[in-house]
Amino acid sequence: MRVQVQRLIRPLKIGEDFNYTDKNGIILVPVEAGIPGPDGILTLEVVLADSDDYGTVKAITKAPYGVPIVRDNSFNERSLWAPRDRTPYFILIFTILLLILTWGPIMYLIRNLYKIYKSQ
Repeated sequence: MRVQVQRLIRPLKIGEDFNYTDKNGIILVPVEAGIPGPDGILTLEVVLADSDDYGTVKAITKAPYGVPIVRDNSFNERSLWAPRDRTPYFILIFTILLLILTWGPIMYLIRNLYKIYKSQ
């Protein structure tokens, strides 16, 4: 039998590839620490794959062995993935400096060319 934790795309296998039950029909599998789950609850499934007598059998149970998922509320903070009005200051300053350093000499040259044209 295979023990695994239900995940969004594919189940996460825990323990060995094939686990045997004891005389009472119990499987002991160590669960790794740090597996996240909603409210710390993991959905475990025990799968008996391709049995000659029963086919594929799956038993599902929930256990409070996981780590609770903490929601990240950084939407209103200044970050790279925030909306336009929450752009980080270093990006704003860097962009403004680039614009000034690029267009400043061009405007200076145009102004000097205009002065030369007017002086003739």
